[in-house]
Amino acid sequence: MIRTLVSAAVVSLVMQVALAGHLKLETSPASFELVAEGDANITLGIVAMDKLVNPHLNGIALAGTMPTESAIIFKPNGRAIFAYSDLFLREFRGRDQVLNSKDAHGRPAEDFLHFPKDAKLPKFLRDIWKVNATHLCMNWREDILWWTGELIYRFDFAFPVISLKLESTSGKRTTVGDWEWEKVGRAVKIFASTDGENWTLIWQSHGKGGRTAVDAQLPPDMKGAKTVFIKFWGQNANVLFDLYVTAELEARDASSLLKLQKGINRFEFRDAPESSHRAFVFWEGKGVKAKRAPRRFTYPRKRTTVKVSDDEIEIRFPEG
Repeated sequence: MIRTLVSAAVVSLVMQVALAGHLKLETSPASFELVAEGDANITLGIVAMDKLVNPHLNGIALAGTMPTESAIIFKPNGRAIFAYSDLFLREFRGRDQVLNSKDAHGRPAEDFLHFPKDAKLPKFLRDIWKVNATHLCMNWREDILWWTGELIYRFDFAFPVISLKLESTSGKRTTVGDWEWEKVGRAVKIFASTDGENWTLIWQSHGKGGRTAVDAQLPPDMKGAKTVFIKFWGQNANVLFDLYVTAELEARDASSLLKLQKGINRFEFRDAPESSHRAFVFWEGKGVKAKRAPRRFTYPRKRTTVKVSDDEIEIRFPEG
């Protein structure tokens, strides 16, 4: 089980397994070797430090796209777990807010519908697929997103979906918003789709509203899809505090990546030219270690650093 926690410049991926090793990839192609003391079945994970497009390992597609700081863990039982979260941090990776407007309460705010093209983007604008909104902003003191209209996320997997929920992998954290439709006319609906055109309602606000956790999951008839769209529809300046997405995938086609032979096992990572090429690979398995780190590009003055303890990986991203 994993938990993905996001802060201004840090991602901590906490696993309840014994981590055997990790390495960073910052070029494409990038090669690395794992040395096994004997034949072994490992658990293998990858984190997208920035958005990845068509990431492959040894010719096997890992995903269509991986949003910023999303993760996939492949398990020996043929299943994979995908995790994504956004806490709507105003100062994501050290960015400065562009307070070019006011929010619904008259406070200084960032208006993303009239956002400077050269300004650093918050996380959600790096990852969201489509925005159909008349109001979209963050204020100057709260890590929340205000919107009126539609926010649509697209998740492209390389494997069929078994389940998808709007919660963390542990189930202890859920997507949370503030919608008071009986008090002030707000209403929120969440839809799912496999083609971005035909939508199924999976959750809607009700009662007095207020800060509310979302209990929503993919409808049974959408299981087996490799692309899933999630749409948030809202009226009258609704609020998102946290967004969590966890999916379980049928990933037996990636099983060969997890079966190591005694000795040297070679891997090659590739992604699309428009991809960031920036990934973090980690594994769990006794007697398995990296022979050498992959050749990688070094960012001047700004380097991604990794700190590993017994059960935690902390990735510190350069600002920007």
